[in-house]
Amino acid sequence: MIKAKKELAPEDVCHIANHISHAPKIILLGETEVAGLRGTTSLSDNQLPGLWEQFHGLNKDFFTTSAGYGICETQKTAYTKDGDALYSVMIGGPVKDFDCLPLELAKKTLRAGRYAVFTHRGTLGNLYKTYQYIFGTWLQTTREELDDREDFEVYEHEILSFDDPDNEVKIFIPIK
Repeated sequence: MIKAKKELAPEDVCHIANHISHAPKIILLGETEVAGLRGTTSLSDNQLPGLWEQFHGLNKDFFTTSAGYGICETQKTAYTKDGDALYSVMIGGPVKDFDCLPLELAKKTLRAGRYAVFTHRGTLGNLYKTYQYIFGTWLQTTREELDDREDFEVYEHEILSFDDPDNEVKIFIPIK
């Protein structure tokens, strides 16, 4: 018999029960301009820590808040024959406008619209489990429909380490 869904391990159940907001907050977000660094990463070769390190070395005078944004540019995703996914990401922060930004900063406008906002708490190593819950459980049981905008993460608090159990990430999922 073929199983369509992976069985949950005990640590998965603990994560889902204790580290995810099960009912997202639905918000209407205005257009948001973000500046930062763009790169390419894959599921098998995660380049995100290096991009975050470069971002933290930038002059922060241009940004309107200290929050960091991680944007998955889904329309630039390519899937390989071996099942890997290569995708474009942007690590940055919100800016008032794009005037007077250094040339090395990439610019992106997040389109306005409705978002389902989930909160992930705990190690970043379990972040994929939160996404599994969002797309494998919540999306299958909600009346909400995904919209054709990019999802993104907001880090409002400083991340002290990848494995810090006190990490908190807001995940914005675009909905119609």
